[in-house]
Amino acid sequence: MPSFALTDLPTELLLEIISYKPYSFDFLSPVVNQEALEQRRPRRDTLRALSQSCSVLRSVSLPFLWERVDISNSIFRPSIPKGEVAICIFPYIKYVHLSMGSWRKESLQGTETLPLLLEFLCALPSLAGLQINHPSESIIDSLSSAFAEVSLPTVFALSIPEELYTILPAFPNLRTLAFPSFSEPSEALAAAKTHLFHLDALVGLRVYYGNETFTTLASDFPRLRVLSVASPFLPEYEPCLRRLSAFTHLSELGLFHAEGNRSDFLSLEKLVAGGREVLRASQSTDAKMLWVWGNDYEHESGARLVYFERC
Repeated sequence: MPSFALTDLPTELLLEIISYKPYSFDFLSPVVNQEALEQRRPRRDTLRALSQSCSVLRSVSLPFLWERVDISNSIFRPSIPKGEVAICIFPYIKYVHLSMGSWRKESLQGTETLPLLLEFLCALPSLAGLQINHPSESIIDSLSSAFAEVSLPTVFALSIPEELYTILPAFPNLRTLAFPSFSEPSEALAAAKTHLFHLDALVGLRVYYGNETFTTLASDFPRLRVLSVASPFLPEYEPCLRRLSAFTHLSELGLFHAEGNRSDFLSLEKLVAGGREVLRASQSTDAKMLWVWGNDYEHESGARLVYFERC
């Protein structure tokens, strides 16, 4: 019998195999945290090995290897945008993760780090998603000034802490906005209403469950297609869950369930029933999906999917 090698498989099948394992970070998760980099490393090592094995597997695996990059090192030095590496690699980069916990104003003074960072982001022709975590208070102003000088029209998904709302004008075509932290009233949401005319997904909202909260949000963002709420619903706020029906164009709804035997929060059954009622009341003709996320204290991603339904 003839023997077959992995490279004998059709390209479409190789692509399906390589893309099978999902990434740990999901912009739709209501508990938005940084991507679980430790979980990502084995996948990256496998893709690197495949890309170095032969020309066939290299052509298939290289785009997946460089699809997501982490540039959290504060001594970040990107390749020259017109250099050989940039020409080969930059078109594959779609998502950039930047955790700025170690970045400090004093270490950035007198350096070209922030201009280089923005030059790098602007040089990525396929950049679709950007995640910025944990910027220190001392560099918020510097980041705001740096982003004020650029426009990133290809980015459709952005995850930032609320205090970085001043950079929103740099993303004119943004559709998904995720907040790892959120308070109300929110200058961030006011800025989103002012600058983001294509926004149709709000993720990770921690809201005050007043009678008019969701009515106000629905009025400010009437075209909202996707909403995920990170605040668990207490039994006395069950009517507020039904008020999500004020979003008349919702097709995807994410809710947060406080897991464990906790009677102080709505049960999973009641969350599902309420979310289902909201989606069925929506006028959207798109396929409707309900996501319920729960606590995940073991992984940095911060939440795990505990229920999914097509309504």
